[in-house]
Amino acid sequence: MIIEKVKTIRAGAIPFYVEDNIIKMLFMVPSSEQFGGSCLQIAKGIIEIGEDEFETALRECKEELGLKEENIEKIYFIGKFNHETFHIFAFEIKDINDFNEPHYETKETKWLTTSEFLAVGRDHQKKIVEISEKRIKYLN
Repeated sequence: MIIEKVKTIRAGAIPFYVEDNIIKMLFMVPSSEQFGGSCLQIAKGIIEIGEDEFETALRECKEELGLKEENIEKIYFIGKFNHETFHIFAFEIKDINDFNEPHYETKETKWLTTSEFLAVGRDHQKKIVEISEKRIKYLN
């Protein structure tokens, strides 16, 4: 009997804004270890049946960050990471104060620069955040 390991595909997004040429990105801290640990991290989740990568990233940002879809100015696809199992988007935000309350999986949200995230963020997402900042600068 051959057993194949099925890859779990996730998608997430990093809302951001640019002020005085400085990119600030929004991250979240889960409310419990069961939701992904205790450090600041990218809002992300498993792609559900019937969703594509973008729909998952948007849903997760709505749930975990309180993002309002109408508050998105531009959408960028950043890339696929972790052996193509983690799809990342970046959402340029119109108004940093126009968010709903995040749901129960989120303890707190925080706007950070890349260097701030590198100091306190989830280890395996640090390279993704660095690459995201470079892509945003290039595309913006």
